Amino acid sequence: ASMQALPAGEQIVAIFKHEPFIMHIECRTVDAGQRLLRLAVSCGFRESGLSVGKRTMLAIRTTALRLDVPLAVGQRVLVDDRYLDFLVALANNYFDENFLRTEKL
Repeated sequence: ASMQALPAGEQIVAIFKHEPFIMHIECRTVDAGQRLLRLAVSCGFRESGLSVGKRTMLAIRTTALRLDVPLAVGQRVLVDDRYLDFLVALANNYFDENFLRTEKL
């Protein structure tokens, strides 16, 4: 299915959003950063990365646990209560998964 443009003048006014865990760490050495990066990836933070320059910075993150779902456009609600309950349950599961992954670190 292809996405269609919103009718002129209509804007999304309600979005259900869940942002996954993200942490930025300044590492003392590149070696320490590489060790932490391997640990982060092994804990499920696959989109983590190391930036080496004046400072060695590690970003621990994943996009796998992200939700960004439009709920209403203009005055029109797009979802029913049942689907909203499903989204809340899914987001709560994502919170739990974020917690489990961070506990492994």
